[in-house]
Amino acid sequence: LMVHRNAAASAVGGNMIIAAEHARRAGGRLVDVASEYRVTVRERSLRGQLLLIEGPGGRTEARLPLVGRHQAENAATAVAVADALGLQR
Repeated sequence: LMVHRNAAASAVGGNMIIAAEHARRAGGRLVDVASEYRVTVRERSLRGQLLLIEGPGGRTEARLPLVGRHQAENAATAVAVADALGLQR
């Protein structure tokens, strides 16, 4: 189960413990993307943004044709999912 700390309140009634318990029951773990991954915007323009995403699985550079901090957070969540599934970046 992937959550961003700032989105967790609306996703699980404000209780990360409940989310962690759901993940545990499903045989997984709660991944708090906001605390385990860091996103640095290296370039930003109307054509998109270049991101550096760092987490337990290493560093990944990604160019997104989308703008906005929330898009960078979505990209970090996608990398966290890839890491959790053991996929190569």
